[in-house]
Amino acid sequence: VNSRCQMGIQGALVAIARNAVTEDSFELMDGLGQLLAAQAKYDEALTWYDKSLAIKLEKLGPDQPETANVYNNIASVYCKQGEYTQALAFYDKGLTICVRTLGPDHPGTANVYNNMASVYDNLGEYTQALALYDKGLAICLRTIGPDSPTSATMYDNIASVYCKQGEYTQALA
Repeated sequence: VNSRCQMGIQGALVAIARNAVTEDSFELMDGLGQLLAAQAKYDEALTWYDKSLAIKLEKLGPDQPETANVYNNIASVYCKQGEYTQALAFYDKGLTICVRTLGPDHPGTANVYNNMASVYDNLGEYTQALALYDKGLAICLRTIGPDSPTSATMYDNIASVYCKQGEYTQALA
């Protein structure tokens, strides 16, 4: 029941947002993209993310954290669609901006490493996944500490890869 109510509310919000969007409301476009992605309406979500990205690139420029967020949102949709090459390309664009604007030791940068690692994990490229998960975890440990939920999630992701490789002692650690 909760899931159906949530989907109904999201559907209503999508309808309201579609009517309220103007060229200057790129934050609303991002939110609309997120709602549509949550409803598995990926093509429509990408359409709104593309519109938002075009406006952000024009008005804010390419080197803004807000632009990186849109690249990451687009990558997330491609990942959900199983379009891993596309996902990695957009995550890479977002990562470049995050490193340049937020710095290499920022939790936002760590999050992009984690997302990219997830794609490599889905592809079965466990060595690459572990390298990126380790990079993200190292940033989290330095910036937000070992007891944060984000660090815990990264430990869990690393353990999952070790399980898939049959390295159960490493996974338990």
